[in-house]
Amino acid sequence: MIKYLLGLLLLSAICSAVSTFMGFAPACEAADQQSNPTHQQWTPAELLNWWKIPGLPDKFQYSLTLSTRVNPENPGDMQFASTISHLKKAASYHIMEDPFPTGPKTTLTNLLIRNSHYGALLRRVNNDRWVLKKLGLGSNLPPDLSREHDFNELPHLGQAVILRDRLGEPGVLLKELPRETWRGEEVRVLEATFPDVPEERKKALLPVNYTPKAKFYLSSKVDGAPVRIDFDLNFSSNGKSYHRPIAHAYSEWSELDGLNIPLKAEIWQLWISPLDGPPMQTLTFDHSNWDAPFPEEQTYLTYYGLPEPEGVSKGWGWWWLLVTGGLACFAVWVIAVRRHT
Repeated sequence: MIKYLLGLLLLSAICSAVSTFMGFAPACEAADQQSNPTHQQWTPAELLNWWKIPGLPDKFQYSLTLSTRVNPENPGDMQFASTISHLKKAASYHIMEDPFPTGPKTTLTNLLIRNSHYGALLRRVNNDRWVLKKLGLGSNLPPDLSREHDFNELPHLGQAVILRDRLGEPGVLLKELPRETWRGEEVRVLEATFPDVPEERKKALLPVNYTPKAKFYLSSKVDGAPVRIDFDLNFSSNGKSYHRPIAHAYSEWSELDGLNIPLKAEIWQLWISPLDGPPMQTLTFDHSNWDAPFPEEQTYLTYYGLPEPEGVSKGWGWWWLLVTGGLACFAVWVIAVRRHT
């Protein structure tokens, strides 16, 4: 037994020396693979199984701050426009408020509300009045009113979810590339080659659904998700072909419901700005009110100063509360005056 332990110690010392002076340690690498998932030799199916996309619960609240460069084609222009999106869900009703800057001083906000009676899309510019853009009655709503994926997955993970799911397609090849340094850490790099998609099918898909390759950067400090993803968007529009290299990076990881969640996502459009420059977009995830309740009345049109659809009796908005509250106060005042007289 003692000889066996001494042998293991000797092997460990040899591995350490080889690793230090030659940069290669096959025996150590094999031992380390058992404890460090970033050293495993994976198939696409194994990478898919390791990569966890957190599903959202039946009740939650969070905010997403989006900072976008106003003039990304000018390297010296560091102006950013920021907006904050809010998503709330509880039982059978939910809200998604999604503002987006359309100019230096203009913000267009889409508001999606859904309750047990209907779903509606509202819109306004800056702080103007809300305008009803679309209404669907009942529970069987069209995709642009239900937006189920936004309430089942975290939107700031973006196209990473699509690329992860594509690892399950038949014919995907996964290759190990030389390690790279990313933000001061040597990370593992895996390259996935996806099968060709027929041209006819591409017309009904987003470009990320038929990107030919993607690179995934794995850190030993983060389990269950890559810290960076590179891929190309190749598509045609108005008779022109475009090649658009993209990079997504995820950082500031936090545990939420037992899964690692990146609190920051950064997106580079590499044909405009390189990775060593500021990202085109930065999304910051805030789940400080994750379990906080919110009133169902916020999912009704009356809450936003609009009339309810015909036949819908629920949805007492803020102005109804003001009216009824005022009448109640007036009645109390009348009774008090009569008692004193």
